[in-house]
Amino acid sequence: MAIAVRPPGSIDVIIGINPALFNPGLHRILLRAGAYQMVMPAVRLLPAGIAIVDNDFLFTRVSVLVGMNKVSLLIQTADGAQTVHEEELLFHPSVYVPFVDMNRNIYEVHGVLPEYRRPENLAIFTHIYNEDDMLCVWERYYSQFVDHQHLYVIDHGSERPFAHLLHPRTNVVRIPHGEVDHRNITSFCGNFQRFLLSQYQWVMHVDADEIVVHRHGPLAFLQSLVNPAGPVTRRAMHAFDVVQDPRVEAQIDFAAPISLQRNCLVPAPIYTKPILSTAPTTWALGFHYAMEEGILFADDDLWLFHLAHVDVQHTLGRSRNWNQTAASAAEANLWPQNRRVATAEGVAASLVGKLGEGLQPMPDWVRGLF
Repeated sequence: MAIAVRPPGSIDVIIGINPALFNPGLHRILLRAGAYQMVMPAVRLLPAGIAIVDNDFLFTRVSVLVGMNKVSLLIQTADGAQTVHEEELLFHPSVYVPFVDMNRNIYEVHGVLPEYRRPENLAIFTHIYNEDDMLCVWERYYSQFVDHQHLYVIDHGSERPFAHLLHPRTNVVRIPHGEVDHRNITSFCGNFQRFLLSQYQWVMHVDADEIVVHRHGPLAFLQSLVNPAGPVTRRAMHAFDVVQDPRVEAQIDFAAPISLQRNCLVPAPIYTKPILSTAPTTWALGFHYAMEEGILFADDDLWLFHLAHVDVQHTLGRSRNWNQTAASAAEANLWPQNRRVATAEGVAASLVGKLGEGLQPMPDWVRGLF
């Protein structure tokens, strides 16, 4: 049996196996847990085994899906046609130590007690920086689902005041604005979701430019929020960019329904993201997937409409905002945001270019909903 170990402070997971079994030019490494398996794309050969680089939590995501199944390490030919070696994989506690959070334990000093009954059903939250128009769209739409007192806006140090634009019962939590760092804000939102889950059965997180529509309307959506037998995270099965065609469509009026002013949808499968959960969610950068894949459910009735490309001038303002905001060293190396097109002509050309990517018309049943 092989054993996996995570050295302190390392992104690598070291697996002790006979190094003669693996040739990086000829083979690939897979992990298998029950019916679930995943190729490990970044593997290095070591004198006494291999190092798997745990990019995007690929290694760890497999290990949390173990359940009652054993985990096997497979060495296959590079084309996947043949398995040349299979070995059971054991996990040293160091693999999990970086992810252990004692605050999530279900035990008390007197043993397991009945679970606290969370008093409210649904909270919805977002995070923004210097965003007025889209925030108003967000609040106007999601106040159909919950009272304003259950809407939460994390203000990431906006430079201009916006509270007067919102309903007085909408919650605004202001935090300092440091350098742009997606790891930091993703972690913050994960912790904020855990905070809300202490009092709400369900918590939804969306960006201010993301509109989640239930195929049968807000009431059907709320009726679908029954207490599940176990933890569950739901994602929208359908996702689209709403894109302005600047050749024929006028500048957007954010005070009026956007779905009556725009006609072009472009499939955006990256936005079929985990958005609604009864359990703590460990998001990756951009919130596009969650580590807890074992409880993830794709909801065929949920559609997500992404509004970042809905208007040339609005997109231009956001691009200039990103370009002028200082980024952390990690952000600059990992996910630079300061290279966005910063002219109206350039933005218009980029939107026209997007319209060739599987363009679809706005469905009639969506008209007027947001």
